[in-house]
Amino acid sequence: MNGPSVAAAQAVSIRGDVSANVEHHGRLAELAASHGAHLIVFPELSLTGYELNIAAELAFSAFDERLKPLEEVARATKAILVVGAPVRLALRLHIGAFVIEAGQEIRLYTKRHVHSSEVNVFVPGNLDPMISAEGETAALAICADTSQPSHAASAAERGASIYLAGVFVSPEGIQVDTERLAGYASRHSMLVAMANAGAGASRLDSAGGSSIWSPEGTRVAHVEGLGAGVALARKTEAGWVGESHVLQPAP
Repeated sequence: MNGPSVAAAQAVSIRGDVSANVEHHGRLAELAASHGAHLIVFPELSLTGYELNIAAELAFSAFDERLKPLEEVARATKAILVVGAPVRLALRLHIGAFVIEAGQEIRLYTKRHVHSSEVNVFVPGNLDPMISAEGETAALAICADTSQPSHAASAAERGASIYLAGVFVSPEGIQVDTERLAGYASRHSMLVAMANAGAGASRLDSAGGSSIWSPEGTRVAHVEGLGAGVALARKTEAGWVGESHVLQPAP
């Protein structure tokens, strides 16, 4: 019996344009779902772009009305969406990932290991929900979380068979990060999906290259370079098999 299909959605976010980015996320989710995706992860801060100097003014609340269109997408596609945004909780600003699932209350993951370049804006968080999908259990990570081996190890100890990472990784860091994630996949026998930004931010370049690795550590799906698209892995009786799809420009 086949299991779930997992997608890493490589979004091209527009700086500060939440409305346009929400629409773009919907199109990527629909593309992934059209190829069978049950679980779709997006890059770090994907709803605003990786823009630290405007994060506070654009910060989301835990149940933000701006997420309503994505709730509709989740309902229509029957897919679970994991989308990135700055989030304000009790006056503290976090890097968050919203888990949007039809028929369920929106849940929130908050980045635990805030990068040194982010500490003047964001504080570490401790919200860490697990996701159940088609008989599998997924744990979440945001970018620098993946630099800590203990983070992936903890996910595996909690029963995760899938590790979903929304990231913003530069060309300088991509080789180290992808090798590390492949290592987590084989070490912990987890499917690992990395959704990287499909375009640079105003102050940083992105490497793109969103990828998925099988529990053996083999890359089974990959978005080549920059641009918008999805890497997708499907569990079959023979193991995980992958494919990638480019998002065509809106008409």
